[in-house]
Amino acid sequence: EAMLNSIGFVWSGTHLVDTVYENNWTERYNELVQYKNEHGNCNVPQRFKDNLELGSWVNDQRKQYKRLKIGKKSPMTPQREAMLNSIRFTWSLQHPDAWTQRYNELVQYKN
Repeated sequence: EAMLNSIGFVWSGTHLVDTVYENNWTERYNELVQYKNEHGNCNVPQRFKDNLELGSWVNDQRKQYKRLKIGKKSPMTPQREAMLNSIRFTWSLQHPDAWTQRYNELVQYKN
């Protein structure tokens, strides 16, 4: 056992899975920063043809944030939330008065 420990043997797959997940999260976050630099926002379409994984990841971050806020288990951590907030991540794309706003724009257009 000591010999295996000395070479960093992982006795539980949990640590390995956590490390891989953390690395993937960081990679996607960096891709999101690049997207924001190119597009001016973090609103990656869910089916973003240039990077399908990023679009899916962004959608998942919003879901995980909602779970966290209602007290359910979530991989969203305060550190991740802070990192996303630091780049002005939009947690919800739904605006309650969006329909009314668009209706008023239509009325102005018709007049």
